[in-house]
Amino acid sequence: MREVLDDLLGWWRGGDGAAALATVVRTSGGSPRPIGSAMAVGPDASAVGGISGGCVESAVYDLARETAADGRPRTGTFDANPDDVFAVSRPCGGRLDVFVERVNSTTFPELPLLAATVAERVPVSVVTCVGAPDELLGRHLLVTADGVVGGRIPGALRIALARRAGELLRTETSATVTVDGRDFFIASWAPSPRLVVLGSAHGAAALAELGRFMGRHVTVCDPRPLFATAKRFPGAHEVVVGWPDDYLRAEADAGRLGPRDAVCVLTHEARTAVPALLVALHLPLAYLGVMGSRRSQEQLRRDLLAEGADPAVLDRMAAPIGLDLGATDSAETAVSIGAELIAAVRGGSAQPLHTVRGAIHRTVPDGPVRTVTQPTPGIGRVISGRS
Repeated sequence: MREVLDDLLGWWRGGDGAAALATVVRTSGGSPRPIGSAMAVGPDASAVGGISGGCVESAVYDLARETAADGRPRTGTFDANPDDVFAVSRPCGGRLDVFVERVNSTTFPELPLLAATVAERVPVSVVTCVGAPDELLGRHLLVTADGVVGGRIPGALRIALARRAGELLRTETSATVTVDGRDFFIASWAPSPRLVVLGSAHGAAALAELGRFMGRHVTVCDPRPLFATAKRFPGAHEVVVGWPDDYLRAEADAGRLGPRDAVCVLTHEARTAVPALLVALHLPLAYLGVMGSRRSQEQLRRDLLAEGADPAVLDRMAAPIGLDLGATDSAETAVSIGAELIAAVRGGSAQPLHTVRGAIHRTVPDGPVRTVTQPTPGIGRVISGRS
């Protein structure tokens, strides 16, 4: 749901009629999108998000319109059905179970609290009753590490669900579970993984835009106030004026950089790159890339070794940064970096699919890391630092 949260909240606050939310709560076989993928349909009949590769979107849209109109939650099941020419089938195979619910201030009163929790980058699990013979169908709980923070599921069931949701939240896993004879879909949302771009050189703005499109929380850091501005980096969530090594050290000490996050060094200057890398090489990052020519990379390694860097950790750097796509401009370079980042995080081969055997869509744990978020306009902050 996170990818459609902004639109849902706008419709919820607008009071112009009910919206509907369709969520994938179970999958089996091949599936281009994981559980938790969502489509929302507004009171104006517009649609955002998606729950498959496109093969069942129209049927889900119709279910959503029906649900918005009559308020009755329902589940649609879609699978490969080659024998029925009139059925909505999935040519890629597998099965999807899609839960559809009405969304307004009556059916989902917790929605503003959910949006605020996500905006504060607090991990949260959203529990939705997707199968029940009673009035609990469609009700929600919001659970953080501190326990239940909102919702209308009562009593012992509330306690049991909070415990189960807390377990899944710790592992960033989403699942449909059965408790007391009812089915609940628990979507665990960790804060979006980060992309920290160090340096405001040519190409950094395109990488910030792409990182945001990929669903990452993007920070650009550069010590020069003239270049580190919100206007130059509209794709960044925050632009920090400060020395990159100071920034990385402070973020690491505050626990805001971890194994889901990526750092890209685009400074082109040893005086900023070397101190930043001496910090970054000791962080548990998913990806660390450094821009520069092969000659400059050789010099960079010599500089790092001279500063006492462990030779064993230098191979952690993707240097030069990016895949060999033949990129010629900043946008194409950003794509080459983004592609290498995806391959590093997902364990991909970075080879053309037509040369690789096996499943196209890999089986990965479902959760918020796999969900692309809608961009939110504006910059989080501009911070002044050392001159």
